[in-house]
Amino acid sequence: MYDQWEGVLFFGFGSAGNDLLFSNGTARVSYDLVNAKTFVSFEIYQRSASSPVSRTSAVFISHFKTGVKYTISTKNRTCEKGSLSTTNMTTYCASEFHDSGGHPRGRIGGSMAVTNVDILEETIYSTIYQDASNCMPLFAWGLLRAPGLGIAAGADFLDLEEGIRDPSVFTPPSYCPEQMSGKEDDSWFLGLSSLFNKKTALSSQSSSPFF
Repeated sequence: MYDQWEGVLFFGFGSAGNDLLFSNGTARVSYDLVNAKTFVSFEIYQRSASSPVSRTSAVFISHFKTGVKYTISTKNRTCEKGSLSTTNMTTYCASEFHDSGGHPRGRIGGSMAVTNVDILEETIYSTIYQDASNCMPLFAWGLLRAPGLGIAAGADFLDLEEGIRDPSVFTPPSYCPEQMSGKEDDSWFLGLSSLFNKKTALSSQSSSPFF
């Protein structure tokens, strides 16, 4: 994988349980492994059987060396400063990740049951397609089945380019507070970052970074 890259992620997921829910959106991503910083600007449209269509947009800026993340609403000009649950940006190729035990939802290997005592016993199936030369993801798909719940998700990775065009994206806006606002849950990013690695990848590799 590139140590520094930018791209656009198009994603969608649906869930069926107590309610039927579908969401889709885009995320603009800047990933700087050299300086241990990430920038994600996303916009999500969500609809369900019981509520009208809603739109959510936000920016996440993470500084892994200092263990700090900023959650920003550009529309409302609000910002929260929180601590990351990890300062480690280590990532995995698909073939390594499912055996690593590092998935936010537990240890996963291929298509098998995942025991998570905090939530449910789950079964996750997923596939990742990566480019063989740089181990950059092109497409990911996953399906989670648990008692009373089913979730399907997919993501396309578009316009991936090496390098960071504007390093200032990693600088939080001036209205962000100096003091900590609280601890943020960054497991969503661990799932995203698991799709990238510097090592050689197969063109199609079955794994389970479900996000």
